[in-house]
Amino acid sequence: MKLLKKSVLLLSIINLTTFANATVLSENQLLAQSSTVALSQAGFYTSVKENESEKKAKSADNKDDADKKKDKKKKEKLKPYEDIVTDKAITSKGVFTTHLVDNKAYFEIPADQFGREFVWQVKTSGTQAGKGVISADIGRQYVIFERHGDYVLLRSRNYSVVAEDGSRESLVVKKASIDGVIAKFPIVTFSKDKAKSPVIDITKVYMGGNKELFPDPRNPKADKLKLNDKTALITKVKSFEKNIEATILAQFNGKKGNETKEVRHSIFALPDTPMKPRFYDKRVGYFSAKYSDYSSNKNKLDTFSFIKRWRLEKKNPELEVSEPKQPIVWYIDRGTPQKFVEAVREGIEFWQPAFEQAGFKNAIIAKMAPSLEENPDWDAEDARYSVVRWVPSGIPNANGPHVADPRSGEIIEADVRMYHNVIKLLEGWYFAQAGATDPRAKKLPLPNDVMSDLVRFVVAHEVGHSTGLHHNFIGNNSYTIEQLRNPEFVKEFGVSASIMDYARFNYVMQPEDGVSPIDYHPGPYDKFVIEWGYKEFKGDLSPKEEVLLLNKIADRQLDDKRLRWDAYSKGSRLDPRILTEAIGDDPVEATRLGQKNKQRILANLIEATSFEPSKGYDELDEAYKTLVQQHARELGHVAKAVGGVMYKNELTQHHDDKDIFVPYPKDKQERAVEFLIENGVDLPEFWNDKNIFKRIGYSKFEEYGNNIIRQAVGGPLAAHRLDSLIQLQAGGHDVMSPVKTMNKFVDAIFGDIKDRKPKSDQYRVMLQDYFVTKLLKDIAPVKTTPNRGRPPAPKLSASFIAMTRGIANDLKVKLQAAAKKHDGNLNGYRYAGLAAKLAEGLEPKLTVNK
Repeated sequence: MKLLKKSVLLLSIINLTTFANATVLSENQLLAQSSTVALSQAGFYTSVKENESEKKAKSADNKDDADKKKDKKKKEKLKPYEDIVTDKAITSKGVFTTHLVDNKAYFEIPADQFGREFVWQVKTSGTQAGKGVISADIGRQYVIFERHGDYVLLRSRNYSVVAEDGSRESLVVKKASIDGVIAKFPIVTFSKDKAKSPVIDITKVYMGGNKELFPDPRNPKADKLKLNDKTALITKVKSFEKNIEATILAQFNGKKGNETKEVRHSIFALPDTPMKPRFYDKRVGYFSAKYSDYSSNKNKLDTFSFIKRWRLEKKNPELEVSEPKQPIVWYIDRGTPQKFVEAVREGIEFWQPAFEQAGFKNAIIAKMAPSLEENPDWDAEDARYSVVRWVPSGIPNANGPHVADPRSGEIIEADVRMYHNVIKLLEGWYFAQAGATDPRAKKLPLPNDVMSDLVRFVVAHEVGHSTGLHHNFIGNNSYTIEQLRNPEFVKEFGVSASIMDYARFNYVMQPEDGVSPIDYHPGPYDKFVIEWGYKEFKGDLSPKEEVLLLNKIADRQLDDKRLRWDAYSKGSRLDPRILTEAIGDDPVEATRLGQKNKQRILANLIEATSFEPSKGYDELDEAYKTLVQQHARELGHVAKAVGGVMYKNELTQHHDDKDIFVPYPKDKQERAVEFLIENGVDLPEFWNDKNIFKRIGYSKFEEYGNNIIRQAVGGPLAAHRLDSLIQLQAGGHDVMSPVKTMNKFVDAIFGDIKDRKPKSDQYRVMLQDYFVTKLLKDIAPVKTTPNRGRPPAPKLSASFIAMTRGIANDLKVKLQAAAKKHDGNLNGYRYAGLAAKLAEGLEPKLTVNK
């Protein structure tokens, strides 16, 4: 039985076909056959194993062959170093080793530079005449280089999404904010030294192949220029300790034609150790970088901001005032007109007293840019240098951009661009504001000493921006009119609490006051804001621990209004104190005094301007236009009183202070309206000077006078201001009636149409046409794009639309009656036309598409 069981077990592994024709066998026969089958089976498995081994061996051989082929192909792909870096190569060693060979650029990247953070910025360093400006920004990205096997990736890094290191949230934040891939480069060879650094061909990036570095213009209507890589020539690539500078000369193609430009690429390493950041405070005016914090303890996505500032550290922390380890150094471009070089130097070092209040002596210094002989490597476009550039351009402006480390807010490079025609803008402003009070400014063109004062003023303002400071449009409101007419006060405190305001020059002073019209020193706010941003505190405090000490500095605003800050806050749209191009805390009185000075200037305008045979009276024309614009601007300051609500930004950190928004006093609003009617609607006669129009043309009064009308009428009756009155009235505040305010202007503009001889002078006609057009626009407002980063204007209330329609309908009836009364003369026809225009706007005809 045992044997039979064994046989059965053996049989169980035999193929069933063995038994297809089997006969009954004896036990011995069965055993014998079973043994044979068993052996066969064993032999079968042996052969299978042998075959598998053979296959594995063959597979291994094949793999070895494939690897050999792959290695051979890889070796063929990786060219010898000498084939890439030939005898023609221009090699430069620095943060990377760079090679320029036959219009191809190569980076030889050391292993320790992979993962290092850089800022890659692109600028226009040269351009055809009339085809743009030098030093203009094209693109900027924060980047890293990464090696992945046989490739190197150029990746863009975004620092705006954060989570605390080690937090659970940091795991997902890293996944949700990976670095973008800008470009992928195959490694073409390796360096010959022991480091075996990979070498990549970077040419395609320099040739404009990446939108991240050559973004489309922000304006969709702008001509989108594209670099033509077939015409491009890499003229220079040079590596330094922390940066790589490259210049590309190329043709750019656009729908409007072609332009040739010289483009500068600067790749600049971020600091090895980030500076200790400083948290932003909404009461103090610094540019800032905003971050979204996903590890906050608050039950929401929290945000915070770091201010942007230079790294200043005391040489001797024990001293109250110490020189810094490394000062802020500004270079004066050698293209600066010689007559303004000293003014530029003074504009840069204007800020030294402010830094002394923060504890630093000689913190900011100016140097003349070295000549080619003194330093052949020096270049104004080099990212290592901060430069005041004199840009040959007709743009009447200047600006002061900067580049900051996004990890800490540290400013690492900055520029001030003085577009050449800014001097013409300054000359016009100063003549219109100080031509009656500064003996040097009574005749055009202004002398060099005056222009140097103005250049210093603008450079100081722009260097302030490049130091991290924002505008401060409430600084002008800090001083009374009496103080602005006091020579001793102005000498000590200036025209405004801050040069970062658009306060410009002292136009309220009168000839007998003996006041200087221009600032020479930082104002109280300028010193305060530099102290808040740059002061070092003893002890190794964290940024959060510093906040308590910084709050004590900021709280000085509660007792000293000169230290307040505001520019583009949510309250700035309606706050009558937040103004540009204004001075003094009383816009009505300031404008009244300013107009007295302009009357003096107009009386002497023909003598003050020169006649040029080839240009006629162009200078007279331009000077008159500037004076009109200045008066209109000042009327605009007065107009902001209507519907005004003061936003007390200095109180926003204190929970006990509840009066953050306060309606502007009713009596001040009413006084403003009366002044606008007397000096804008009923324009003083001296503005219509026939002796001037004989020389520049009678049409100029209409052309320039519209500036006054837009501010004197359009300013106070702006839709958002009237709507503010409606809302304040509905909220129970004691404010002017919006209907009565509107009707005051209606009576002033159209009150004489019932008279037998209504006013029909040129200015009256302009006023009436403007007012009717404005009413119709307010009934059917057009959506506008917000500017300067401001939020879009709130939607107008139904009450405002209803009021406007009602006043428009009442005026239509009055105009129809006046047209009948004056039927057959020009005024009658004009009134009928205005009535018809209102009727059409109130009841527009439907257009049927057939």
